[in-house]
Amino acid sequence: MKGIQREVGAVFRAYGTEPMHADDPQATVEAVCRILARGDVAGIFPEGRISCDGRLQRFRPGLSWIAARSGAPVVPVGIRGSFESLPRHRRLPRPVRVTVHVGKPIVYPDTPCPGPPSPERSQAFQERVFAEISRLAGQELPSEAAPARPLRAPSVRGV
Repeated sequence: MKGIQREVGAVFRAYGTEPMHADDPQATVEAVCRILARGDVAGIFPEGRISCDGRLQRFRPGLSWIAARSGAPVVPVGIRGSFESLPRHRRLPRPVRVTVHVGKPIVYPDTPCPGPPSPERSQAFQERVFAEISRLAGQELPSEAAPARPLRAPSVRGV
């Protein structure tokens, strides 16, 4: 698996992506906010990892922290068929239709926030984005609300 991760990492670096800091969530939030402050676009996978079964996973709290601090709109995107094309255990994709569905931008209320956003507002924002991405991806919402754990400051492990 490490060989695949190195190959994927090399592809991302070749396209000028900014490496994120898995062991320092606050540094990741700051790096993405710098990208957005330059007027550039940042693509974020709010789950933080690749799905084992193709279903959306719980979002990590970094998305709402970045939206609150930067004031940048979040454009929800749902992808259908990507898991069927390239499940986690395969090295090469299968030829299946993959479609990308783009939603309307969602803005964190009263941004940019000078300090940490309130946990309640962050939770509500994450739930709104999660619901929209679920809809765009053609997936039903799980019976329990997303995200599964309370949102905390990114200084806690896991953006």
